[in-house]
Amino acid sequence: MKCFFDEIGHACALQLKGEFTADHVDSFRRSVLGHLDEHRVADFIVDCSELEYVDSQGLESLLWLTDLCAERLGQIRLVRLSEPIKTVLHITRLAGRLPVHDDVNSALASLE
Repeated sequence: MKCFFDEIGHACALQLKGEFTADHVDSFRRSVLGHLDEHRVADFIVDCSELEYVDSQGLESLLWLTDLCAERLGQIRLVRLSEPIKTVLHITRLAGRLPVHDDVNSALASLE
């Protein structure tokens, strides 16, 4: 999996590409923490349009990011999820903890 960061408004846009599995958790967390050290953002918009698969450890890492944002008085929003990943969030009952939006603009507006 690859992570790409960009600043959008007052939030950080984080794009995930590929498969998010246990093999990628450590590098994901290091990347996020490194970005937070450089840029003092609290809100993350996670673009999942190119995320092909997520396993339980990947989901746990998104929850970790949610908690990290909350510690900084921020929030997380997921955007552009594929139907299979939406189904996984629904089955695991994480849809309430990981709010989903169709596009970046609506996600950004929900953070204001």
